[in-house]
Amino acid sequence: MLKASIIFLSYNQERYVREALASALQQDYPHLEVIIADDGSTDRTRAIIEQELASYAGHAEIMLLAPEPNLGLIANWNRACASST
Repeated sequence: MLKASIIFLSYNQERYVREALASALQQDYPHLEVIIADDGSTDRTRAIIEQELASYAGHAEIMLLAPEPNLGLIANWNRACASST
């Protein structure tokens, strides 16, 4: 079975990121990776992502990319895609 990847991009979305990430992590496809690329958020977005991941007990492979300064949407997308398998 093929692996599916969810590319999860964020930037200053503390108001919505918890619900959006929870939705991505609830997918039940058996061969799933979730690649999370926060683009240098200056609010609590990254902290909320880390809280959600700390309590995650599912089967997906999770990759939280290292913090980077704000790269912009396209560069952040390319960085996340390059990390997918």
